[in-house]
Amino acid sequence: MLQKAALSITLLLLMILTFGTQLDDKTQQVHEDSFERAIGAFAIAKGLNAVISLIQGTELNASPAGIGVTISVGQILDPMNDIIERFSWVMLVASVSLGIVKLLLSLGDLLYLQLTLVTLITLLLVTLWYKPLQNTLTSTIILRLAIVVFVLRFGALLFVNTQAMVYSTLMQPQYESATQTLMLTQKELEDIATQNDTTMIEQSSWLDSLQSSYDDAKRFINIKEQLRSLQTLFDDAQKEIITLIAIFVVLTILLPLLFIWMTFAMIRWAFTGKVELQNSLL
Repeated sequence: MLQKAALSITLLLLMILTFGTQLDDKTQQVHEDSFERAIGAFAIAKGLNAVISLIQGTELNASPAGIGVTISVGQILDPMNDIIERFSWVMLVASVSLGIVKLLLSLGDLLYLQLTLVTLITLLLVTLWYKPLQNTLTSTIILRLAIVVFVLRFGALLFVNTQAMVYSTLMQPQYESATQTLMLTQKELEDIATQNDTTMIEQSSWLDSLQSSYDDAKRFINIKEQLRSLQTLFDDAQKEIITLIAIFVVLTILLPLLFIWMTFAMIRWAFTGKVELQNSLL
């Protein structure tokens, strides 16, 4: 009797929660935050790709010891460009995944689904306390349908909040650090892109006027230092991109796949597994 009373209270609370809008509104906001993070990371990737494409054809010329040397910046940028392209694809998949989750949230918010769940919960309460209906085919069917509708109503809500908890607990510092580093990288590349033409013209004019082997060698050394600094910048950026790829693969690919598997497993169990409300309370 005590178990029946506890289960009845739980079902009544679930009935109230079914029509509660506060949980839906909070979950929608949590999902919007996730979507904004994905869009923000995607925008950073596209911005980096655009800047890299702009300066990829740049060539630096020097003549140390009278020997002409041409260094292509694109040789350094190619690996970075490739990993950004892959990152863009990951973020596109992540955005699509989050869009699907948003549709599932909208499904759970449908009024007729909520009414159906409340009706089934009411019928469960009746079968729980009305002995002629206990342990009958009717009570089993009602329970199976209630489980399925419960999954449709609350499954996406549980997933979104679990996803947010995983992010805030394990991944938020890495995400914020990575995005900040990539934004700084983009800014530095934009500075290089805007200064490049002027710098090259000034250097060419300076080289043409002086024609000094010493100055040519000095310029060549400066170019090597700039390229080494650029390479270090790209190495750091690539590490952060890999970090973001790992974060979004877990949050928007692996976790949704796990959620889908658990959802189908739950629905399959509801229809084919052993589901008996009364016997579980004996």
